[in-house]
Amino acid sequence: MIIVRLMGGLGNQMFQYAAGLRLAHRHQTELKLDLSFLMDRSPRENFAYRDFDLVVFSFPTSRGSPEEVRQFRCLRESGSRNFLRRIANKLTRRHYYFEHHLAFDPSVLELPDETYLEGYFQNESYFSDIEQIVRQRFRLAPDESKLPAATRRLANEIRTDDAVCLHVRRADYVTNPVVNGYHGVCSLDYYKRGLAKLRSLGVSGRVFVFSDDDNWCRENFRDACQFEIVGNEHAGPRASTHLWLMTLCRHFLIPNSSFSWWAAWLSDSPRKVVVRPSQWMQARESIDVDICPPRWIKISNESTEFKQNAF
Repeated sequence: MIIVRLMGGLGNQMFQYAAGLRLAHRHQTELKLDLSFLMDRSPRENFAYRDFDLVVFSFPTSRGSPEEVRQFRCLRESGSRNFLRRIANKLTRRHYYFEHHLAFDPSVLELPDETYLEGYFQNESYFSDIEQIVRQRFRLAPDESKLPAATRRLANEIRTDDAVCLHVRRADYVTNPVVNGYHGVCSLDYYKRGLAKLRSLGVSGRVFVFSDDDNWCRENFRDACQFEIVGNEHAGPRASTHLWLMTLCRHFLIPNSSFSWWAAWLSDSPRKVVVRPSQWMQARESIDVDICPPRWIKISNESTEFKQNAF
């Protein structure tokens, strides 16, 4: 049995599930999910509470029981020091892995059965050898006949164009000082440079703008001939329709967001071009972290203008 602790929003949960799935697949054992962190509503300062978002996918999930989770987590609690943790691990078949940094750790791939995973595991190397299984698990296939007519129209427009998905991540990246200090926000300059790069590579399609801040996007992407703002009315349950529409695009201009990372990764466009910010994290301790595939194009996300003018 492998248990993985789920934390964060949909994109983060997808990374955690994929890493756990790969380890479970290696040992031909069951993957269980620990939802205790997501369900905990204890008061926390500068914290965005999340829900279990993997329900948007059709695959079945199994939850670790409170007792199963407790048996693993006591290894971490009793091993507050590395030495004590090693002793605790030797006295039981169970193992507890805690991710101390966001850089890829190849030792995760060799962890034994009966392991509990806690971390974010934001790198495709954690699951690249079961890529097709992961793609199948995360395949969104809504019943299009039940979608609003305007959403069906958007899907058809995207499918028939050399469409660009431009994603803007704001919300708590802007409003929460702790989150902002850790992640930062991609500037409008970044999107200008990124789109110019795509155009220089021959990408000529219309740009479909997805965001958690429609108003900001309408103020800054005003050229209706070039941009279409995909509003929140198309988001669907837990933003799953947004994610599905994004995966239909052929090219991507993404911010430092795990949500749009997955949209770009899941797209099966054979000639897709993905532009991403060169610096994924703003916090000093994570400034060298890079979770993106090397084939994606890096563009500086620093602002070079005193006043950023709209498109």
